[in-house]
Amino acid sequence: MGCELLGSARRPEFFEWLKTVCRTIHQHPELGFEEHKTSQLIRSELDLLGVEYLWPVAKTGVIASIGSGTKPLFALRADMDALPLQVLSPSRHITLQKFGSCLAKLTGRCMPVVMLPGAAKLLQSRKDQLKGTVKLVFQRGEEGYSGARHLLKEGALSDVDAIISLHVVPTVPTGSIASRAGPILAGAGFFTVTIRGIGAHGA
Repeated sequence: MGCELLGSARRPEFFEWLKTVCRTIHQHPELGFEEHKTSQLIRSELDLLGVEYLWPVAKTGVIASIGSGTKPLFALRADMDALPLQVLSPSRHITLQKFGSCLAKLTGRCMPVVMLPGAAKLLQSRKDQLKGTVKLVFQRGEEGYSGARHLLKEGALSDVDAIISLHVVPTVPTGSIASRAGPILAGAGFFTVTIRGIGAHGA
């Protein structure tokens, strides 16, 4: 099925559809826990594809399912929120929304949430060939809002056997997939350090 999926992903009509989805998301960037338009767009595309989904999950999140509904259950995950960044020279496909500061759904940040509807379209057309179930997890609030923790608290991923978080890396050639066993990419954590001792200078 792999070669067949890749061939379908390279078709001009698929590319044009995905480009439209991407540019629509670019035009409506939203901060964590405020991804209402993004969530609506995702649900609309899933409805058109005939893909079943759960919503709301942790308020704005969406979890779609494709396949037999049985094990094994594999998940693909993407975040939906934008970054609070100033774009000095936006393209005609980017609209800066004001929420106290400028927001940007930058190309690299936009790709995961665009790839997931693409995966939905490819997999839905071959759902009878799937031996198990694929969950598509559209997560809210990745950028410093602990969105994944809210998903876990609601038990949305309790039945998942394995999950891959989609992202892009500029050092990996186009058309390639990079992965490894165990944790990968960055993590953010908060901690407090108390230092006791004689006053000194540190450089």
